[in-house]
Amino acid sequence: MIRLFLVSSHLSAVFQALYAKKSKEPHFIDVLIIDDYFKKESLVTSIIQTQEIYNWNYIFDFSTRLEDNQSIRAGLRKRVLRRIKYLPVIKTIYTKLLNKHEKKNAELLRRKIITRFNEQNIHDFKQVKLFMLTQTALNRGLMQAFPNASVNYMEHGIGDYFYVSKLKTDFDNFYCAFDNGFKKYLNKRDLKIEQKVKPYLEQTDFEIAFKTIAHQSTALNKLDRTKKYILILLDAFECYEPDENFWTDFIDRCLKEIENKSEYVFLFKPHPNQSNESIELSLNHIKKQNIDFILLNSKGTASLAVESLFVALPNAIASVFTVFSSAVFYIAKYYPEKANYYVLYDFVKPYTRKSPKQYIDIFDGLDELITEVFDEGKINRLK
Repeated sequence: MIRLFLVSSHLSAVFQALYAKKSKEPHFIDVLIIDDYFKKESLVTSIIQTQEIYNWNYIFDFSTRLEDNQSIRAGLRKRVLRRIKYLPVIKTIYTKLLNKHEKKNAELLRRKIITRFNEQNIHDFKQVKLFMLTQTALNRGLMQAFPNASVNYMEHGIGDYFYVSKLKTDFDNFYCAFDNGFKKYLNKRDLKIEQKVKPYLEQTDFEIAFKTIAHQSTALNKLDRTKKYILILLDAFECYEPDENFWTDFIDRCLKEIENKSEYVFLFKPHPNQSNESIELSLNHIKKQNIDFILLNSKGTASLAVESLFVALPNAIASVFTVFSSAVFYIAKYYPEKANYYVLYDFVKPYTRKSPKQYIDIFDGLDELITEVFDEGKINRLK
């Protein structure tokens, strides 16, 4: 009997480890599976280190490793494909080719998965429970490898709520932090899946987990706890293909909100999937500002979940700024009085006018979710 927990990020690994520990079942083998996609070395390391939260029976890593200094910016071919695949005639052809490719790929992944279990001499598949994410590469392979398994989805970001509401395949449960708000959201739209929405995160679990792993970042441990900080979360916004001035405009809009800047140290935290090029643009602009700042981009810190940073400095961070990072909503939920929380969703909307359709759909879909599900009264939306 097996429980399989699929992860793609440090945050998803922390959340999965929390749930696995809380719901440990006798006689079940718990396996952490790292998704079949490109991942930087430090990110994989941080995922594996969640063993400090929960001691997995096995960890199966299907990822393709990248060096930490390697850029993951999409190439021209990929950017062009994002745009043309929705054109009327091309869309039909592309969809057929994609379905054929995904079917073939799912079979290849199924074989890889079963091979990995055979290598560890694991053959007891009488009862299998899958705990997956909504947009991960291994999903179809896992479901083909274990066709009778219980299918459960786990939250690892606000986008999951959008994708779960659009799922056309059946599943058993969706475990999430904003369960009450999401149930109301689904019920309002007559989507008959609210009974599958289950809670799994409490503040105590959240705090203990992130405190447990905070020591893994040397840069984080060197921060002076007596100082006052402003945390600005940079974002992997390249997929929206904004004009280059987005990276500087975003920083300017955040700084505009802070009076008496000399009283603070500004912490800039890049996104793990952000390109080196956009980080460089941001850094060059930050250096021109008359502020005391730290760029948290060292190995072991860049891939660390933002929640670890905040939990380690809960009384030192005065404000948190983000485009729409999931982290700010979790932090605002569990620490509503600890800081001021700013989301620049409305500010960045004009920068999406050239974005590929697939990203516009998710971007627009988040608007009502932010208002109805994630904002529990502590989020400031900046224009």
